[in-house]
Amino acid sequence: MCFATPAFAGTIGTPGDLKFSPAILSSFCDLNIGNGSLGSNVNRQVITSDVADPGQYSGSRTAGSISAVSNLNNSGAVVIDPPSLTGGTVATVSALSINNAPYSIVASSLPLDATGTLAATPVNVRFSTTNNNNKFANGTYGANATVTCTDDGGK
Repeated sequence: MCFATPAFAGTIGTPGDLKFSPAILSSFCDLNIGNGSLGSNVNRQVITSDVADPGQYSGSRTAGSISAVSNLNNSGAVVIDPPSLTGGTVATVSALSINNAPYSIVASSLPLDATGTLAATPVNVRFSTTNNNNKFANGTYGANATVTCTDDGGK
């Protein structure tokens, strides 16, 4: 019987490493925000962007809008904080309505869909006061609501 002896190959030259550049993983969420505009009812008790509020108003009321595109799939959300009002009289009630839902005085969370998208969504604000005999003083008023995109649906 004859047994073959294994042959070992010798290394010729310097070994090299096959390298792969690192992948950078990053969540993204691009918000598209359309600003609204405010009006006041004629007795200056309410300042709002909502054209559906009944009564006679001065100013050009227009809802704001938000939409989002992300890679968060349905784990993410867009969070809208309660609005704040700037101007001569402090608002005692600051509320927002998203997509014509009832007004809320707390932050609201809108889940992203399975593709990580939030379709254009209207947002209205409304302010009232118990100061200054339940009226907003003459002057210029502005409003702001902070919008945040989160990866877990919370803030």
